[in-house]
Amino acid sequence: MISGKAIENAENLYKSKQRQYLIEETLPKAWEKIITEPDERLVELLADTTEKLCGYKPDNEIVEQFLLTKVSITRTEEPSRQISRLPSYKGKSIVAFTFKGTRYPVRSWKEMLIKITDLMLHAHGEQFYKVLNLVGRKRPYFTRNPNELRAPERINNTEIYVETNLSANSIVKLSKRIIELFGYREDDLSIEVR
Repeated sequence: MISGKAIENAENLYKSKQRQYLIEETLPKAWEKIITEPDERLVELLADTTEKLCGYKPDNEIVEQFLLTKVSITRTEEPSRQISRLPSYKGKSIVAFTFKGTRYPVRSWKEMLIKITDLMLHAHGEQFYKVLNLVGRKRPYFTRNPNELRAPERINNTEIYVETNLSANSIVKLSKRIIELFGYREDDLSIEVR
């Protein structure tokens, strides 16, 4: 006859082995996601470390491009197992973006970010304050205190400011985070570049 304690021990052992298996299976996927879709925290950490070592801080775009290049050089997995990367907008000029089927011509990445915030403000005015929850590793993307930002831009008809000192890739990522915050899908936003 098997005691209740023996069954409990067996269940705990099984759960422990299952947990270990899942962690080992997921760690490579998590690493791949981190290095192929450079998170702002990773970009800032690498930029800060570079500055500590040589005295000069690289632009975020340079760090992102380094990570993407380094990943493609060091990757040893077969192509069929690789996770697809987000497109890079480094060195590209934006022409327009389309949101929910409507095309908006813009002259700069900054203008796109401002227009996205304006669209969300007009569509979700009462809930627009939610953008204050979007923060980077060191500073917020949105704040009521412009002194917290490097290049603050006041959002029309609000007391909220948005950070505009961001790379093209960071602006695209932030724009997608903004629309997802209000319930839209990432693919509701598409970008036209030249």
